[in-house]
Amino acid sequence: IGFVRIKGTEHVIEVPAHERATALNKDIVKVEVTDAEKLQGKVLGIIKRASVGFAGTLAKQGDHFVVKPDNFRLTDIIIPHGADTFTMGNKVFAIIDQYGEPLVGTITEDLGKAGSNDATMKGIAVEQGFSENFPPEVDEQAEKIKEEGITAAEVARRRDMRGTLTFT
Repeated sequence: IGFVRIKGTEHVIEVPAHERATALNKDIVKVEVTDAEKLQGKVLGIIKRASVGFAGTLAKQGDHFVVKPDNFRLTDIIIPHGADTFTMGNKVFAIIDQYGEPLVGTITEDLGKAGSNDATMKGIAVEQGFSENFPPEVDEQAEKIKEEGITAAEVARRRDMRGTLTFT
């Protein structure tokens, strides 16, 4: 069973599991009320996905690989290709390629040993859209500054905050 909160009201529509289409937790969906008295309905479509991927533990199940998501509301994510290049039992991040039953995805990142603080924190961060990696153009610019140094002209162009305690 799923529940859809109607924006701007206190109404909540109950959606039976067989009527949720491919909706996942916190997706923005279009709903049709099928029983106004019981406030029941069905999902007609997905307007916006809440997440494109999920962190979980890589496992082998029978003859295929799965990611067992940290999010208890999700079923296992089937990984048809490329999982053998990742460490079994590690926490990984998988993007969803195909919604429905089953979820099918691709692993994009090995987050580290499952259960470790680092892997857990990385999992939370990547699920929220953060990355510890910078875009290539930022890395290139940093490398250029490292090689050439910061010129006097560049220092004059910027506001000097080196002496100011700053939190970001």
